[in-house]
Amino acid sequence: MLLNVLLDKDLFEGKLEIRGAYIDGAVILDGVTKLRPLHLTHCYISERLSFGDAETRSIVLENVTVASLCGNSTRIDGDLFIRRCNIAESLELFGAEITGTLSCTGTRLGLNRDDTSVNLITPSIGGKLEFNGGFSANGTIFIDDSIIEGIFDCSHAYLSASTSKQVNPSAPWEVPVRALSAYRARISGTLNLRETVAHGELSFTGAEIGGDVDCRGGTFETPSEIDPITLRFTRIRVGGNVYIGRGLRSSGKVEFNGASISGNVNCAGGQFSVPYDPKPNIQKLLGNVTRDALSFVNARIGGCLFLAPASEEANVASTDSSYNTPAVIYGSLDLKGANIRIIADSKAAWPKPTNRKNLHNVIYLDGLEYERFAGKDITAKDRIRWLKYQPTAHLGRDFRPQPFEQLMTVLRNMGHRLEAGRVGIARERYFFKRALSQWREAPHRIPLVAILYLIKGFFIDHGYRPRKVVGRMLLVAIIFAFYYNHAEKQGVFAPSDSQVLLDETLHSCRVVSPEDNITQVKSLVGDQTTARRWTACLEEKLPEHPRFDPMIYSLKILLPFLDVFKEKSWVPM
Repeated sequence: MLLNVLLDKDLFEGKLEIRGAYIDGAVILDGVTKLRPLHLTHCYISERLSFGDAETRSIVLENVTVASLCGNSTRIDGDLFIRRCNIAESLELFGAEITGTLSCTGTRLGLNRDDTSVNLITPSIGGKLEFNGGFSANGTIFIDDSIIEGIFDCSHAYLSASTSKQVNPSAPWEVPVRALSAYRARISGTLNLRETVAHGELSFTGAEIGGDVDCRGGTFETPSEIDPITLRFTRIRVGGNVYIGRGLRSSGKVEFNGASISGNVNCAGGQFSVPYDPKPNIQKLLGNVTRDALSFVNARIGGCLFLAPASEEANVASTDSSYNTPAVIYGSLDLKGANIRIIADSKAAWPKPTNRKNLHNVIYLDGLEYERFAGKDITAKDRIRWLKYQPTAHLGRDFRPQPFEQLMTVLRNMGHRLEAGRVGIARERYFFKRALSQWREAPHRIPLVAILYLIKGFFIDHGYRPRKVVGRMLLVAIIFAFYYNHAEKQGVFAPSDSQVLLDETLHSCRVVSPEDNITQVKSLVGDQTTARRWTACLEEKLPEHPRFDPMIYSLKILLPFLDVFKEKSWVPM
């Protein structure tokens, strides 16, 4: 009878509105091509409501309780409202075409035998998609390959992956851990996940979003132990900004690997953490570092990555000035291969140390490219400390120089040339450590590279402080001056002029060798109280001969291009 009423246009025109009805059984409207607009309020349907392959202008369900709702391949020239309804199993809208809005505000969904709550694969929605206002789902929501011309509002919702299946110890990855899947979805407007609570992964791999991505205030966690990801935005394209801070709490990895974001990414005020106790076999693969809590591998960010508030001098525009606290990261931060225009961070926003000595929270910086900093801590001391957050292997045997070179380029472009030089000195020191580590692996090889680095670093700080060589050479000259002074007292030096050496009047000053100098002088000189040396002997017998000065002699040897007359008069024997 209900079907006849919906199809009979002679009874009345307009929509059919039913209130407070109890329908024992299923309502099957499949294949109806000219279905009258339907409005059900406070109704109860004991079995399913199906309108697959049907054509209508609008369907409104408010406070309806139904076993399941199926509208696969339906065509609705208007809106589909399913508000504050209770659906025991699932909502099936595979391949549906809706020119208006699909709203499930306040609706509660169970799950079917496939652990699915919503099947919206390959639909076309001309307006908004709303899973908000207390919406809840106990199974996976699939909106893969969907086209949404408006916004996707999933704010103030509760999403959960199914927990009905038991974990198989030999294959734990088979457990469903995805609460929402939007693979290759196209959303022309904003993706709104504000104040959403999700127990399971929300995946937007390959999606295109024309507006912003807003996850502020959300709580996201995952039951997965193999790959604990809460928000997966891999290879996503975002035309606006991304907000994953200010009250966001993630107990798993937030991933933007390969993402392309036109605006800013604001993480300030968010908390990102990962489990510290993975399975032993997984920890063996990870080594002594923790899992990534925040990952931007190969991401492209056209604006600023806010890990902390920007300094006032940076003059970086932020669309939300309330981000006044840095991000809190309990895990690793992965920026490998990323291209970020501006980085706003601070020491408080760097990963926090773990409570276990054998695990380290690190920052992966190899391949990261950026133009400038907008944070407060941009001194060489702070940035070198930032570079030290890299994995131990990247600072030792497998040293990666690119992060140092990139930092030096950025500091120079920002006008901090002295700070860039200090970073360059630190880089060369790590080169020296790498050479030493290679020598330890092959101790039979002479570490020539390490020796050259040591000499170059001592004298000129690897070229970054060339004026330092003056002080270093003066120090070397003083040290050798003491040595030459001691040698002079041992009778090592003699006149370089052969006429002086052969002068018969100076016969008493001649010695055969330095070892016998003191003894021979004592035997040849009448004064036996002091031992004569060439330097002392000539000072007495030939006063006009230049005296020996150990400091000047040391400078002459160190700087041979200096023409010091005195030191031409003396040579070692």
